[in-house]
Amino acid sequence: RGEPPGPLRRLRAGAAEAANQQLARLPEVVVDRAGRALLSAQVALARNDLDRAEQALGEAGAGNRQNLLRARIFEARGQIEAARPLYQRSMGVPGPERRQAAIRLASIETNAGHPDRVVSLLEPIQPEAVDDLELVPLLARAYLSRDRPADAQRVVDAALQRRPQSAELNAVRGAVLLDRGRAEEALAPLRTAVAARPQDAAIQADLGRAAFLAGHPDEARAAWTAPLAIDEGNPRAQLGLGELAFAAGNFAEAQTRVDAAARATLAAEIGGR
Repeated sequence: RGEPPGPLRRLRAGAAEAANQQLARLPEVVVDRAGRALLSAQVALARNDLDRAEQALGEAGAGNRQNLLRARIFEARGQIEAARPLYQRSMGVPGPERRQAAIRLASIETNAGHPDRVVSLLEPIQPEAVDDLELVPLLARAYLSRDRPADAQRVVDAALQRRPQSAELNAVRGAVLLDRGRAEEALAPLRTAVAARPQDAAIQADLGRAAFLAGHPDEARAAWTAPLAIDEGNPRAQLGLGELAFAAGNFAEAQTRVDAAARATLAAEIGGR
């Protein structure tokens, strides 16, 4: 197999804008019209330009890859019921799109609170995608939800052998260790993840929890305070700081933090309706 066209290589590396610029200079002889349209759609989707992605797909004809991209556009627009059958259709055809469709369906089921379905979708294909940065976190967190922490740690550790510096994998490993009551061990992977993703409130919250349980209140305070610079009502951060205040005997501050977390949770629930 040869190397994919330059724009696709850049896209896989996460450089959507560079891929878009190179695609604009791509001679027609490199790819046929349908292939160029598919690349255009992928680049536009990576840049969240959904209208352009949809327009490009109109010139791409029919096929499994086209179905997958159309499903992703529907999903990005919040039209889950329109996306689901296209993902299911893509899963029925052998090829690289099958794994991508399973991952997207698993993400939908994760958001819907159906971890059993996530496991059913991803467990059969995990051996062929040992270090997939989307599949492994989804599957590991589903295992945790089904009280299968040993399985969660198994798939994460296998992935980390290949990608030891991955923020996503280190974050999940920290979450797994926390779930297993090993807070001190969870600190190292969570620190690695936070260093790579300092703006990720969920990872910061897990680091705060691990530090608090391991007896490092100053580190816990710093980790729980960081997300508030982005979202002052972040529920997990507010509750964590409330726990610190309670442990220090500052009951008034603890109640203030609990109230702030409750307001933020209610606002999120209302906004999600």
